[in-house]
Order: sequence, then C-alpha cells, then structure tokens
Amino acid sequence: MKWSIVFTFLGILFAGCGFFDDSSSDPSEPVPSAGDEFPVEMLQNEFPVEMLQIKSSNQLVSLGTNDWIAKAIERPLMQVRFDYDFSIGRHEVTCGEFNKLMNLTTGLALQCAGENLPATDLTFYDAVLYANALSKAKNLDTAYTYAYAIFDADYHCLRLENYAFHPEVEGFRLPTESEWVYAAVQDWNPDSSWNFSNSGSQLHDVCTIAAKEDLPCDMVGNAMEWVNDWLGKFRDTTVSNYVGGLDIGSLGGRIVKGDCYFTDAAHMTYYSRDDLGMVLSSMKANFIGFRLALGKIPNASFTENAANSNVVLLLNSLEVRSLVGASQVKLAFRNDMTRNMVLVDYSGDSPLVAEIEDDIDVFHLDISPDGKRVAFSTNHEGMVGASSLYVRDFNAEGTNLVKLDVETAAIPRWRVLENGDTVIVYVTKTSLNDDETEFKLASTWQVKFADGKFGVPEKILDGFYHGGVSIDNSFAVTGSRLLRARIGNRDVIWYNGEQVCNASLAKDGSKRTLFLDLVGKMGREFSGEAYRGHEKILVVDSTGALIQMVSAPASYAFDHTEWIAGLNDFVIATVVNPDGFHEKIVLVNMTNGEITDLAYGDELWHPALWVQREQDGFSRLDGFEGIMNP
Repeated sequence: MKWSIVFTFLGILFAGCGFFDDSSSDPSEPVPSAGDEFPVEMLQNEFPVEMLQIKSSNQLVSLGTNDWIAKAIERPLMQVRFDYDFSIGRHEVTCGEFNKLMNLTTGLALQCAGENLPATDLTFYDAVLYANALSKAKNLDTAYTYAYAIFDADYHCLRLENYAFHPEVEGFRLPTESEWVYAAVQDWNPDSSWNFSNSGSQLHDVCTIAAKEDLPCDMVGNAMEWVNDWLGKFRDTTVSNYVGGLDIGSLGGRIVKGDCYFTDAAHMTYYSRDDLGMVLSSMKANFIGFRLALGKIPNASFTENAANSNVVLLLNSLEVRSLVGASQVKLAFRNDMTRNMVLVDYSGDSPLVAEIEDDIDVFHLDISPDGKRVAFSTNHEGMVGASSLYVRDFNAEGTNLVKLDVETAAIPRWRVLENGDTVIVYVTKTSLNDDETEFKLASTWQVKFADGKFGVPEKILDGFYHGGVSIDNSFAVTGSRLLRARIGNRDVIWYNGEQVCNASLAKDGSKRTLFLDLVGKMGREFSGEAYRGHEKILVVDSTGALIQMVSAPASYAFDHTEWIAGLNDFVIATVVNPDGFHEKIVLVNMTNGEITDLAYGDELWHPALWVQREQDGFSRLDGFEGIMNP
C-alpha cells in the first residue's frame, strides 16, 4: 500500500467457564409440528408465552432506506418477500420470564427492579440459550445448535462454539430483521412509546404504552431488541426470506432494533440497525433486550456482510498544524465499517492517508511518543473476552507488526519513564469494572518497547486501570461502568457510583480525569440543566470533584474521548449523530469549548492524535512518500 494524498473539503458533510450442551437437537431429525395454529396448552403451561401470529406470506417489507444521510449499512432500500407466516412475541421477554427459566437452565439470574420489565443486560447468546431452553420445555426442536458454551462468572454466555442457526427448524428463536420490521411497521408510532421525553431515563413494564390488541407492543422505545441476523449488506433488489449476512463468527456484527427509552422520538427509525456502533454477540447493555419468534423459514437467503465506507478529511495540513501549533501532526483511528486502521500524516503540504487492510481487529489506538509507531488492542472497553496487543510502524504499509506474547492485553497507552525508557501500559481485562472481585482479579502492567521489540512485562497495579496511570504509579483511573481511581494504596469510587465510560487521565501531570456519563445526576446538578447521555465531557480533579464540563455540538453526543499529549487542554474525540453513528472525529478545546471537525465518515472510532512542536525538533519520518490519488 502507498500513502495517498487526500484533497480535503471544508464544510462538506455527506449528510469465562465452560458449559457443555450435550442435548442440542440434530436438525436432521424429525421436528414435532405445531401446525398452523400453536396449541394454547403448549403456550400456557409452566412457561407461558404470549405469541401473535403474523400473516406475512406473499407480502413485502422494506429494509433500509435510500435517504442519503443514513449510515452506509442502512442503505440502499431492499425489498424482502415472505413465503411463510410466523409468530412473534407480543412483548419483549420479561425479567420474570427470563429468570424463571434460565436460573434453572444455566444459572443466570438478571438483576431487575421488577418482574414485568424487559429482560435486559444480556448477550445475544443469552437470548439464544433462552430460546433453546423454551423450545425444549415446549417439546420442540431447537433452532440453534452448538458444541459448548463459554460463560463469565455471572453465567452470561460469551460464546457458543460451533454456533449455527437452522432456519428450517420449527423452534423458538429471535425474529429476523425482516420479520421484526414487518411486525413493527404495522403500528409504528414513536410518539406513543417510552422515549427520552417521557421515560424518566429508565425502563418501564412491557405493554404499558397503548398498542393495538392484535399487534406487538413496545416494538419502538423502552428497550432495544436483539434480532437474529448477522449484519449483512443491503442490495437494491428484492430477495425472498432474508435472514441476514453470512455467519462469520465472533468478528461479525449483530443488529439491534427499535431504539430505547433514552432516544428522542424524532430520531427513532425502523431502519436503524446498530445505534451502538459495531454490536457483537457477546456485548450486553441494560437497555438491550429481546422478544421471541416462532416458525420455519423455507429457502432462507443471505447477503454479503457489511462493508466499506469512505473517510473524508475536513481540514488540510496547514490548517491542522496551525490549529494545534505544531510542526508535525499525525492521526490514527479505526474505520469501524472496514475494521481497519487508518493513518493520517499532516506533516507535508497535503495530508497523506493509508488504510491498513488486514484481518486483525483494531481498537484503542495510541501513537508512540516519537510518532513512529502505533499500538492497538483487539478488544475494547466494556467488552468481555481476551485481547491481544500489537505495535506496528506508522507508515503506509503498517510494517514491522509485533505482538506482545502474553495471554491477554488491552487498551495500550504509551509513556516515557523518568529514566528515559519508552513503555506501554496495558490492562488484562476490558469488561465492566462494577464487580469488585472481578476488578481486583485483573491487573495493570507496563512493558518496555525499544528497537521494535517488547521487553519483559511488569505488573504495576492490581485492578484494570485502563484510563491512565501516573508516571510514578501513585495515581490511576478507570471507567465503565464505575469511575474508579487509585490514590496511593487506596481504591476509591467517584461520581457517586453512577455509570460512566471513556475515562482518560490527563497527560500533563495535573491528575485531571475526563469521562462521559449516561444520565448522571451529579452531572446534571453541576450543569444546572438536563442533558442526554454523552452530551457532555466532564472533568474531575485529583479528588474526584467536578471542575469542568464541555457540551457536544447541537444534536450530537461524544464518544471515544482522550486527552492529547503535548496539548494540555485539548481532547480528541468522535461525535455521534442523532441516528447513532460516529460521524466525525473532532478536536475539542477544553479552555473555550470550541470544537473543530477533522474527519467525516460512516463509523470512525478510537482516534489518537500526536503532535510535535517546533521546539521539539523536526524530522520527517521514513515511508511517507505520497502519490496523487484524487
């Protein structure tokens, strides 16, 4: 790959333990038929299920949109024809229903404020196991098969090894995206839903907003919902019996539908697919639930998986260097549509851009202090599971790729020690930090990196402090879900224990920590106004006291916020538009609140900015020869 000179356009917006399932059914065996009508006694015994039959045979439904401001994965509009009828749950599976069955089956018991609330904070695989367990309880075959399941300490399922969905089987399952949309549009009314304006920023009991008696309730608002499909590309055509993208395993994206209680009604669309960015099967959130479907899908059809998007730089090299007052500036980020690393060098007359294409997932990029390398991990904040840590050269080919040889390492942060050594600080766990035992079982490490090689890793702290660690290791922070700080030998919880994410420790020694909140009471009291999740960058001092707040642009929210080394009062971040995708990378001046757009795309994640001022010296790096490529 070569560097490409990019012409920029100002102001243009293109609006873990294992559980072995030895009773999974063989889908080739005879399947008990439930007939055209499902017997009442089958649905109303020990585990009653309220299902509605949907007459969809020979009907069409539209997936996606031709609206040019929609995400690439939501375009173009595709027609789907049904050759079958199906049934769908009148409401989302409730917490009481879920716990009654799954506590007996896998030991998972959700913590809910009420039994009639939607069951949330569960993975896609948790929903699959519930569907299978219900099928067995009803003497039906299972629509999902697998070799064995991997669980975390709380019995959430993180992976189903050799997972397969069998559309030809008559068993309980999640609805396909086509089925979900067809049922939802029969009574699509965001104004009559639990949304930001009326929910009080919390879940509500199912079916407590008026809905037609013969149609599903809460298809829009309240909790988002897992659907069955892998994230597939739409085509400008008509397909029959569509069941999503091809199965590509743990790296494949999933789909959530229906928006939720903290979404504005005006921004709720039936074609929205992934309001959280890339959604993976092992993710869980307290606003994502699911409902059931039932019915065979004959002659199921698939499409290719979601693919590329373009990235547009919005400032030229001179403008960027002048903005930050530096002789050299470099930017690295993840293109979430392609899952590739994108590198931008602003040091010449025109920006040079390269997208490194390989099969390695790329999260939490950080550029080395000398600007010559970029580190990244294969898992990200809030996710469960192992992660690998890599370093590669900051050039057009991403040469000299080196992997740290440890069991798991994530969220790398470069720093230079007082003795002059360049090291990378990393953590052994990326999952949520609200479980005290799990948090203390993990740890924070550093490893020297010199001459293109890793040294011997050294443990520096118990607990996974992925938000940053001071040079003397006496102060550290971490976020998601709790804002924790390590002060000397004490671990404290700040921000009244409210939910936060994206914590970042300032790199100037001031011990300021920035973070984002969801619906923080303390933040609202500090600001004197109500605001939506991630609409403010909040900053606390070394004692955890709020000292600063900066607002996102109107109708946007922040994500992936990081302090910038060498620019003490500047933050690099992404902003999320009302439709839920990470549309731009921005530079935030925390002194005056000014926000400058740097890049535009469909899904831009985890940006890192590196600067070198004139007084620091100037040396153009090797491997940055550009070619004209308009």
